[in-house]
Amino acid sequence: MMRPHYQRAMRVVGCGLLFAVLMIVPAEDAGAWIRFLGARRNDVVYDVAADAEGNALGALVRGGRNPTWEIVKLGPDGSTLFRTELRAIGAGSPRAISADAGGNVFVAGAFTQPGISGEFAVAKFSPAGSLLWLRVLGQQSEGVARALALTPDGGAVVAGHLRTPLGVQQPLVARWNAAGILQWARVIPPGDPIDANADFNAVALGAGGDVFVAGHAANIITHRDARVVRLNGATGAPIWTSDLDGTANGRDVAVDLAMDGDQAIVTGSLRTPNGGPDFVVWKLDETGQLLWRRPIRAGDRRSVETGRRVLLLAGGEIAACGTRGGGGFGLDYAVARLNAAGQLLWVRTMTGAGRRTDIATDLGALPDGSIVVTGTLTGPRRPGDTQLTTRWDAGGSLLWDNRWTGKIKKSSRFTARLAVDPNGDVLLSASFKQRRRKLDALIRKVRGADGGDF
Repeated sequence: MMRPHYQRAMRVVGCGLLFAVLMIVPAEDAGAWIRFLGARRNDVVYDVAADAEGNALGALVRGGRNPTWEIVKLGPDGSTLFRTELRAIGAGSPRAISADAGGNVFVAGAFTQPGISGEFAVAKFSPAGSLLWLRVLGQQSEGVARALALTPDGGAVVAGHLRTPLGVQQPLVARWNAAGILQWARVIPPGDPIDANADFNAVALGAGGDVFVAGHAANIITHRDARVVRLNGATGAPIWTSDLDGTANGRDVAVDLAMDGDQAIVTGSLRTPNGGPDFVVWKLDETGQLLWRRPIRAGDRRSVETGRRVLLLAGGEIAACGTRGGGGFGLDYAVARLNAAGQLLWVRTMTGAGRRTDIATDLGALPDGSIVVTGTLTGPRRPGDTQLTTRWDAGGSLLWDNRWTGKIKKSSRFTARLAVDPNGDVLLSASFKQRRRKLDALIRKVRGADGGDF
């Protein structure tokens, strides 16, 4: 089956060469290592990961009357190793995927099934794709698990929210062991009971085994604050809570975090008196006290800037990506690098031809200390939007960029993801619009060395 209306281009910076190919890609073209996973039914891939053997793992929802979780495993050459479906009743989507050292696959998201109205869910699959267990929390409640972290004992910690029958959205974090037995679950009070939008967006384990979660809380006076909570890894008991309010009250949120021992490095957005929120990175010590805060701002009062991903690099430096104001032309795809003390080393931005919402959504590190970033650039109606993947050296020089152009629905611009495999190559996932306004999920692999397609 042929898939039209896609264009790819790969540019290697520094050698003076530009390679651009307009091609019709068959669904199983082993030379290009591109795999279309959907069935033209508004299929969306939410996350991609690499296991220890270099296999690609994808978590997607297949659209239709009854949305379906599908977990996909592709070999290093792009061959299909398994595709496992979990059929849901009503809306549901897998939001995060990861594999342990033994090749077991964990997926967290929203799932409903007969007799269970709760949707906060986590599932474990064997290396061959067999479902080992599925756990759902929150009967009589709606919810979603947005993030997961694997534990040394073979289990998982999952974070997200539940919505009560009264409509209050409560942040939730829960831990299961390797056998799927619930160890603990903690609902964190949202703050202001009138605000129904408190949530957790990220979870990580500290060096001592404690659990750290990041998101936002409601506050009667300051409206919404960025929140980080540390919990005892064994019991789930809260140890401390750190709420950070921007210099102007409003939409403050922690989107992602990375751990430096038991110190949390966080990115998200904090509102300023100048207008829209700023893309900010900050660091908390072991007790939850603020060590430093660094805005990655552009000074555009009309823009809603935000950090999307943060990563601790070797040597203590920090990389972050997200959006920055585009000087009156919407938002720019942005990547920044900071030193261990929080000083900004450099920031780089990319702007699409459409000059609207350009966003960097995910990043990873390569063995030489360079970073690779993916996201989307908006374009004119034809040829459409672009998944842009870039590689930057430690000094902020662009080494290469890889572009895959098609039509992207506005709601799926934020789902472009990447993972770096053990060989230093890059796995990319995205969802592009087909004819008749349907979405098709895809995973592809590019070389880490030069950004070229296989």
